[in-house]
Amino acid sequence: MVDLETVAVLKALATANRALAELKGRATAIPNQGVLIDTLALQEAKASSEIENIVTTQDELFQAELFPEGAGSAAAKEVARYRDALKLDVTRILSLPFPLIVFDVHWRRPLQQYYK
Repeated sequence: MVDLETVAVLKALATANRALAELKGRATAIPNQGVLIDTLALQEAKASSEIENIVTTQDELFQAELFPEGAGSAAAKEVARYRDALKLDVTRILSLPFPLIVFDVHWRRPLQQYYK
């Protein structure tokens, strides 16, 4: 078993806590904080799609975001679908009671019966 209450872990935890507090303070200056979170999901979707040889540019992704009905590239549309699926999964996981979140994330078991 791993001991998580070591001096090194607790110091790292304090450092991370300070960084999160600073980020939270700076985020209040952003009128729509969802933009920051949405960008992270989009970057994850772009990076994961590149593994499957679906390559697009940042410019294409942001244009597809601004003009969803436009004539964007097939790659940008695929990355947008990946992002949407990622956001849906996060929403579903966060709707579960905490023990099921740990179970779902740790063991990657399908828990569709809990998503109703």
